[in-house]
Amino acid sequence: MKNLILLPVYLLSVLTTAKSFRNPVIGSRFLNRLGLHVGRMIAARLIYRLRRFLLFSSVGKEDREAFDRDGFLIKSDFLPVGQYEALMRQIRDYDGCAREVKEGDTLTRRLLLSDGVSRNFPAYQELTENPEYTRLLAYTSSMNGYPSTFLERIIHGAADGASDPQKDLHKDTFHPTMKAWYFLEDVNVENGPFHYVPSSHRLTWRRIKWEYHESIRRSTPAEIKRNALGGAFRPTGEDVDTLALPDPVALLVKKNTLVIADTMGFHKRGHAEAGQQRIAIWVNSRVNPFNPFPGFQSRFLGSVRDGIYEKYLAHLDKKAARENKKARAALVRFWDEPVPPKKVGKTEMMDSAMG
Repeated sequence: MKNLILLPVYLLSVLTTAKSFRNPVIGSRFLNRLGLHVGRMIAARLIYRLRRFLLFSSVGKEDREAFDRDGFLIKSDFLPVGQYEALMRQIRDYDGCAREVKEGDTLTRRLLLSDGVSRNFPAYQELTENPEYTRLLAYTSSMNGYPSTFLERIIHGAADGASDPQKDLHKDTFHPTMKAWYFLEDVNVENGPFHYVPSSHRLTWRRIKWEYHESIRRSTPAEIKRNALGGAFRPTGEDVDTLALPDPVALLVKKNTLVIADTMGFHKRGHAEAGQQRIAIWVNSRVNPFNPFPGFQSRFLGSVRDGIYEKYLAHLDKKAARENKKARAALVRFWDEPVPPKKVGKTEMMDSAMG
């Protein structure tokens, strides 16, 4: 009865970013046998290319070709040295809180750089007015506007938990999406670099066949119950061979480097020793893939979006407090060092077993 009442909502969600196979329409085995999942992928890719074509004149030919070929861009020495150093000083001097999320044994702290918060970082505000920066983000996301941006600190091995799921090869969703990192410190093998499989963003015939078979396999009740991620498929070793994917490339870059990627391509977070960390300005753009219009830049609309997001997080905080639980994205001081995860030794394990 619930599914019947909500059927119009489920049907309309096919034309949105919705990817969960728990949606009885998106996760319908019958409809996916008919090609619903791959049909959404192909339509979204075509519309993305249309929007990007409308913005092609804003970015140089070399960058357009590199992004189309590889699925990512690397722009070294992006800011003048003086502006970069000013930005680093302002970030190091920040004494406020951020949201912390635990993913396996990794802690990720993110501070939404809304209009109010970004006043703490004048050099960041200058970055958002940099024409090359705004044009690159607009072209690679195929949308004008100001995407959601965060100050990000990733701390490896800082929590009790299983392995970090972000360190498994995956795609984000069924349609092209843009993520970008303006790295504030050097990224090396030791601190878990971003890995990307070159050209894996392309919708090749191999990829279409794999996505089709995966959508059917994951439409069974058991798989739907087990996989909440839905359309964010994670390839196994056998799948990598089927797709004939090259090895992931570790993007080892120097500080003051902008990296932009289409995260429909396969990617992952690199492994690192406990205590290692990465600091970056992180940009995330995931828009309705079936909207053919690239829109226009509006700080006002960006501020409204950020305000709604902040109110939503405040609502979750209040709900968690009422239920005497810790909010999923808890508030912590951005620069505080995390409490080391507890290591259980043999004596402690014996004491625990003896009650």
